Amino acid sequence: MINLSSHNLRHPYKLSFSFKPSNNSKVDSTYTDTSPPMPLLALPLTVYQTTPNNYIIGMNCGEQSGFSFEPTSDWTKLSFHVDDAKQGVLMINNTVVKVMENCPAPKNILLGQGFKKRFWSGMISDFKYQSIRVTTRQ
Repeated sequence: MINLSSHNLRHPYKLSFSFKPSNNSKVDSTYTDTSPPMPLLALPLTVYQTTPNNYIIGMNCGEQSGFSFEPTSDWTKLSFHVDDAKQGVLMINNTVVKVMENCPAPKNILLGQGFKKRFWSGMISDFKYQSIRVTTRQ
């Protein structure tokens, strides 16, 4: 599990990682202290595995929204980019699936754990978090 605190988390930013479920993990979609499994908690972004072949990505930007998807391969790459205007772009496997307005910077990032004791038993790779500052000269 990785826990990044808020002192370096600001706009604009890019967050990305790849994840793969465990072959033998039991998935319970009932919301309890330990389920469903969550590979990421980085409010405004949450990722839940609700069935062996279905995920829900929750986004809490200017409005609450969810996006459900079924992976098309063993590994899924998730990217979330937020610009200076706080516009968030969610991408799955390099395809834009959702654009949101008024997205805050995360207060912290939990990779491999979600709310309460909702741990991820699969694999996670290629995690990147980058605060981006663009300076233009005239």
